Amino acid sequence: MARIWKTPILVLATAYFVLDGLFSYVTRPVALWMSKRRILERTRRWIVSLRPYPSLALFAVPVIILEPAKPLAGYLAATGHVCV
Repeated sequence: MARIWKTPILVLATAYFVLDGLFSYVTRPVALWMSKRRILERTRRWIVSLRPYPSLALFAVPVIILEPAKPLAGYLAATGHVCV
C-alpha cells in the first residue's frame, strides 16, 4: 500500500519545486520594485545601525524558535502523517 503513494507524492513534490522556481521569476521583479520604493527605509536603517552581535541575535531568534519544528516535521513525514 505504501508503494502506491510514492509515485503521486513524487509527482506532487516535483510539481511544487517547479512551480516554486517559476514563481521566483514573478517575485523577483516585485522585490526589485519594492527595494526601489524604500517602503521599509526606517527598519533598514535600524538593522544597519546594529552592531554584529545584536544583528546576529535578530536573525538567530527566529531560527531558534523554528528549529524544533524540523525534527517534528521529519517524524510526521516518516510515520506517514503527511497531512496534519
